[in-house]
Amino acid sequence: MESDTEPSTPVSTLEATPETEYENRIANLEAAPTQSTTEYFSWQQLADISERLTGLGEQYGALTTVCTGDYVALGTERGSVVVTDYLGRVKMALGSAASAAYGAVSALAFSADHMVLVAGYAQGFVVVWDWAKGTTAAVSRPRQASDSPDAAGHPAGTAITCVGFIGASRHRYISGSGGGLVLYHHIVRRLLTTMSTQPLASDGGVLFEAAALARGTHACVTDDLGLVAILTDSSITIVKTRHGVEQQYRAGFQTAEGTRRRTVARRPYAGSVAWQSAQRIERPATTPAESDAMLPKLAYSWGAHIHILAVHLDYNVSGNGTALGSAAPRVQFERETEWTAIEDVVFCRWIDPTTLLYMTQSQRVFVFETQFAQETEISTAPPARIVGRAWVTLTTGTEAEPSYAAAMCVHRRRLFAHCGSALYVGRLLMWAERLELLATQGQLVDAIALATGFYQARTGQIVVGLPRVQRAGDAGQLRRQALVGGRLADLMRRALQSTLAVDRTPRATDAEVRALATVCVQACLALSDMQILFTDVFESFASEPYRLAFLETVEPFILSGAITRVPAQMLNALIDVFGSMLSHVQRLGAVLYALDLQHGEFDIDRVLGCCRKLRLWRTFARVWLDLGDPIAPVASIIAAAAQENDLLDQEQLEDEAPGAVILDYLDMVMRGRSYPDGQLLKPQARAEAYSARVAQLVFPPATDDAKSTFHTLRALLAIDTERLLETLGHILNDPFTSYINLIVKPSSPQASRDSGRALRRASQVKSLVQVVVDALHALTMAAHSHPEQSILAPRQIGLLTSFALILYATRFPLVYLTDATVSEWSDVLLTLNDTSTRVERENAFELLFKLNPPPVYADYIDRVRCAGFFRVLEHIYYTLGQFEDALRTFLDHPDFAQRRAV
Repeated sequence: MESDTEPSTPVSTLEATPETEYENRIANLEAAPTQSTTEYFSWQQLADISERLTGLGEQYGALTTVCTGDYVALGTERGSVVVTDYLGRVKMALGSAASAAYGAVSALAFSADHMVLVAGYAQGFVVVWDWAKGTTAAVSRPRQASDSPDAAGHPAGTAITCVGFIGASRHRYISGSGGGLVLYHHIVRRLLTTMSTQPLASDGGVLFEAAALARGTHACVTDDLGLVAILTDSSITIVKTRHGVEQQYRAGFQTAEGTRRRTVARRPYAGSVAWQSAQRIERPATTPAESDAMLPKLAYSWGAHIHILAVHLDYNVSGNGTALGSAAPRVQFERETEWTAIEDVVFCRWIDPTTLLYMTQSQRVFVFETQFAQETEISTAPPARIVGRAWVTLTTGTEAEPSYAAAMCVHRRRLFAHCGSALYVGRLLMWAERLELLATQGQLVDAIALATGFYQARTGQIVVGLPRVQRAGDAGQLRRQALVGGRLADLMRRALQSTLAVDRTPRATDAEVRALATVCVQACLALSDMQILFTDVFESFASEPYRLAFLETVEPFILSGAITRVPAQMLNALIDVFGSMLSHVQRLGAVLYALDLQHGEFDIDRVLGCCRKLRLWRTFARVWLDLGDPIAPVASIIAAAAQENDLLDQEQLEDEAPGAVILDYLDMVMRGRSYPDGQLLKPQARAEAYSARVAQLVFPPATDDAKSTFHTLRALLAIDTERLLETLGHILNDPFTSYINLIVKPSSPQASRDSGRALRRASQVKSLVQVVVDALHALTMAAHSHPEQSILAPRQIGLLTSFALILYATRFPLVYLTDATVSEWSDVLLTLNDTSTRVERENAFELLFKLNPPPVYADYIDRVRCAGFFRVLEHIYYTLGQFEDALRTFLDHPDFAQRRAV
């Protein structure tokens, strides 16, 4: 090895291109037509350089290695290094007659200031070029077989597969060869320029890659360590090179538990390693020294497995209570993230502190966001095959994936690659570019959907150029929404104009219209801007060909509760369109009662008239209830239930059957609940008022004309007596009804005198259950006393009497009956000529008999026997001690099981 100033052959004396020309040139390239673009990624050919590659190849040899920085360095198979700018102008050609023996250039790396190059060659040479001057700063020669065992250098004939400068230095660098040897070189400039070389690793394995930590935008204690990561087929090793070589971390490749696995078909022979240097960011302070920095990270791939190590600083080195920051921190490495790609990873580099780019063996390009453990495939293939170099296989004879470190590099968030006979630059598209690309390609629906995801931070994809959202409502989310909101609204308007234009040929298909309507509704909901939905969007779909599709699209959003209120114009459209189609009538009912119809915001008469016409009784009842009138729907629905012929097919509108609707309505409202969802009405006073009003309608105070007084109750009984009684039982068993008290004015002075119950409250105040029992008593007595008026059928009399007496027996003393009332109902139970209710009447009479025993049991024997209440008769005989007669009741019982028991 030696240090000298071997002259090169200068080809051009042009002044060095300013650094700003890099950005200007790249910006011009990106404005030109793209070679290959996906939704996420754009490949662009470096045309000026690519056009000169053929000529450069003829002059200096075929291209073997590429390295980019503020300039482009091209290594050739004849050992020359050509430095150009991004316009393809040659700045310097490095090489001489002596360097021709070095072999092909196999590795290249710029220094941090881009003014010095380190080059590795296929024959084992490592050369540092001061390319601006065209001279060499140092040459490390390979170790020959005749050299001493302590001689430093790579074995002769072994290709150098990786080189790199350490930190910001021009004088400290590393080199690695495929056989597993990694050397640390240090050029010492004192009185004489000398160079020291030390081995960092030589385990005899396959070296995938070695990487030195470069200096970042933030000063960090790791800058003083000179960290180098060495990846082989068996381990990852991190060593420090400053102030003595020392191992800092080492791990073999045993996949830790909890690693996210995918199928890997074979033992991997591919790997790559990349440092992310310390970066200045804004975040809450964690330590006094690193409060505004993200510490370095190391990413490495081994086969399909990707690992990320994070640097942590331990400030309390001694562990003896030393104050934080009073001693130099100790650097520690901890596993931060692990991931498994779909196949072996052959190249990985950091794009920014939280985004890792990697390529698999089939040249599919992915980015991985470490903060969210989120992977996105950004490019299925480059425009042409990326040229990999099989240096490891050639050096060691081990079959391994080609190395792409010499053909690809990342600089300032852009990926440069040698593809075929050209150079390409690829970059992630900014969020706005992605939207514009989709819009330009005519995929406006996809553009709106993507913009909605951007606005909500729910894309599940890599997004460039938008603030990250850590939690809902944070500053990042507000900035993101401010950036995306206007673009989203503009995309909707563009899509509506182009898709629904009257003069469009051919006309948009139904699927296109529905897709557009869906994404527009979702976008408006994300923006929380119903004004756009109800004006621009709705008006665009208002014409006849598209109106039905739009309303059917909005329907599920209404039913799910995402849209709760619509303007009168849209409500009228729903009524007109859905109401005119038999198949949509039931859907219209579901939409209407799902909407929050506020008084004054819609045409009440139109909605109620539609419900009445189309027999949408659930919605009819619900609208009236929302308007604050629980009484109004009862008469209309009862009248509809009484009609024999319906306007529509009742099988189709089974849920809207008026009989079922009115009973469900009474059940919910009298129990203090809204209809039809059954939610508790609030406030409590409102619920109690509604319940009391409905109870007074159905169970009014008795008058001399029971037939007209109880017309609502009689109509309900005519619908379904058993179902009504079941509903009443459910209502009265609800704890809510215990709060319902009604003020009942006596219908006549006689009725007032007959009210013999002494109450602690005012005599006109009655509980709901008492009101129900009183009303049933008045109605059944009138029907039983005047059968010629056909007030009730005998079966209805029996069922109502039995129900009321069971309430009396089970709710006593909450329900009070005078002796005269008990006697009257006893006569009804015993004398009613209706065999269908004998069991119910016997059960009621038995409860009544036990609760109010008669003074003389013998007076009831004949009447009970005539009524067929043999169980009650048995009870009487047992009470009187007439056991033989009690036994006879079993023999006389019509039930064979009773007779057989004797």
